[in-house]
Amino acid sequence: MRVKLTGRWAEARKALQGAAARMSAAIRRSPEEEAGILADEIRRGLRTGAPGGTPLQPLSPVTQAIRDMTGTGGRQPLYDTGRLAGSVLVKEAGPGRWFVGFPPGEVSAVAAIQEFGAGPIVLSEEARQFVLAAMRQAGLLDNTGEAGSGAAMVVVIPPRPFIRPAAEAYARRRGRILDRVADRVMGMLGWGIRRAPPVRVGDREIEV
Repeated sequence: MRVKLTGRWAEARKALQGAAARMSAAIRRSPEEEAGILADEIRRGLRTGAPGGTPLQPLSPVTQAIRDMTGTGGRQPLYDTGRLAGSVLVKEAGPGRWFVGFPPGEVSAVAAIQEFGAGPIVLSEEARQFVLAAMRQAGLLDNTGEAGSGAAMVVVIPPRPFIRPAAEAYARRRGRILDRVADRVMGMLGWGIRRAPPVRVGDREIEV
């Protein structure tokens, strides 16, 4: 008995050649790409003033006055010069491990203060005078007498978390992470991206 195979066997054979290596490469690349997505989520939260989609509290009148006095301007919390958002770092930390955060130094210290808060901090006389001037500009202190003259000034910087909310927003989309990994693997195999179309419910589309 003779058996004759019909179909696109040549194409199938070609697609399967080296499939294991391409799949392995796609999986190895996934942690780096996912780290980049998390970094983008952190940057987005800083630039929009809504880490993880939750708006930050507005600036205090004194902080706004300090921005005006120093020329940085802007009314968005955690975003004046853009330096913090521009310093988010993605760096390999070992096989299959990637670091997302800030490089050591001044920017990292600022990020930690904003994320966790700081204080109480006793201000130097120069810093105290500067804050008093900001309070006057904000209309919180009049120019009469020597208000607070010679007294120590202690400040507390409240936390404005922006890394944790971004990480939580990223983690909530865990199902989409698996979809992205699958898409990368199929893309490397040359099979394209296969995803179910969104389902329309009323006037909304829901991805499944």
